[in-house]
Amino acid sequence: MRVNTICSTCLNYGVSHLAVGAIISIYRKTHNLNISLGIFFNHESEFRGLQFVTRKISSGIAEIKSGRKDPIRLGNFSASRDWSCAYEFIFGVTLLMNKSNFDDYVFASGKSTSVRDLLTVSASIAGFDPKFEGSGLNEVCFDFKFGAKLALSDQKFHRSIDLYMYVGDTTKLSTETGWKPTRKFTEVIEQMTKVDIFRVSK
Repeated sequence: MRVNTICSTCLNYGVSHLAVGAIISIYRKTHNLNISLGIFFNHESEFRGLQFVTRKISSGIAEIKSGRKDPIRLGNFSASRDWSCAYEFIFGVTLLMNKSNFDDYVFASGKSTSVRDLLTVSASIAGFDPKFEGSGLNEVCFDFKFGAKLALSDQKFHRSIDLYMYVGDTTKLSTETGWKPTRKFTEVIEQMTKVDIFRVSK
């Protein structure tokens, strides 16, 4: 039942985006409306919801630093995504709005980062010395200094179908607007972790 729920959610999400793309294409061609479609890969900031793995990690690490003892429960540490900076995407959108021709454009970093790498950066910023043991469902991230568990892999958050690595191609967007991602995603995670540490301290 859990697998069916995950698949249904992904299916609905994908179908809804296909529908949006089709509607935009129809209105652009049939009604001659000036509409551009931005296809956003994962875009993150300190305002991301806690249900997303990036904030789950940054806020979880902040809480552990403040004294919470429970490790963060995650899915596959090897899962990898094309994560980017949300602020940079908004700048790209302003460039699109100033264009005289309208089309579909991909926003992405063009690089893939694993959940394991996110954990490493976030934990290091918080003052931990993150190390990993085990693999798959037995993988654990712990602080080498004191041995405390920081995160562990939990079957509940594993996806039966998961693309380990995919990236977006922003060639068209860069060629037509000059937009290019400039911030490394590790810098975004560093900022998110620092903000969450500040939030927890209040």
